[in-house]
Amino acid sequence: DEKILSVYAQNSWAWDRHKVLAGLRVERSKVDAAGSAQVGAALTPLSLESDDTQILPSLHYTFDLNEEIKLRAAFITGAARPSF
Repeated sequence: DEKILSVYAQNSWAWDRHKVLAGLRVERSKVDAAGSAQVGAALTPLSLESDDTQILPSLHYTFDLNEEIKLRAAFITGAARPSF
């Protein structure tokens, strides 16, 4: 069983030919799992519990070099979960 609670906030600032977008995601996940593992010829029950909070910031910067070209840079973080 997996439960996830998350919140996200962002703000942007623009001046002249610059733009900055900053965001912050806070994610709390709780996992309860049960199963069994084969140890030799016997099945052994096992369980797993996890309670984790992650803070994931992001920052994006854009500069309008001219009317046709934009220069961009970004710093982002995230969490990956297995897809099994």
